[in-house]
Amino acid sequence: MVKPLFVHIPKNGGTSIRQALYDKWPIYNDGLTNFVNGHWTQYQLESRARHAQYDYDYLFCVMREPLRRAKSIISHIKTKFIQQYGNHPYTKSSDDELVEQLFGYSEYRQKNNFDFHYLLLHQKSYIGNKNMIIYNMNNLKQLENNLKITIPHVNQTASSNVNLSTSSIRTIENYFDVDFELWESL
Repeated sequence: MVKPLFVHIPKNGGTSIRQALYDKWPIYNDGLTNFVNGHWTQYQLESRARHAQYDYDYLFCVMREPLRRAKSIISHIKTKFIQQYGNHPYTKSSDDELVEQLFGYSEYRQKNNFDFHYLLLHQKSYIGNKNMIIYNMNNLKQLENNLKITIPHVNQTASSNVNLSTSSIRTIENYFDVDFELWESL
């Protein structure tokens, strides 16, 4: 049986994928060896696997179209701040203002205690340069077939409710430029 190691890039369907892995591989649902949960880069996760003596043979991640991922990040942050803080500036910001605060070249992120920094990493930051199978989020059937799993739909955000101006889209394209390049190569 294959022994997968899943690099969970934030806002790329990873919670759904982990749920499918929980059902088939106990390592993904064992509190003692729960080294696989979290948002770790390929290198960090490989190190954690070695430390846990988990000899994987199927290293993979899922990549999402960068603009859709950015919209999901915006929706996620607004939802989290409403839930956790109620009346917070993020909940009052328009989508375009939030793009500038998160992805723009302002000093906003440096001046504020920003605890969602891992969401803003490029997808490419999570992906190493070897032995990684990269799946396209638009076609998870191939992943399901390869691992013989069914991926449920959990933890969905209302990213379709995020409305961006052309200027905000350009800001996101500049911020995630390496991800757009990688996405185009898939």
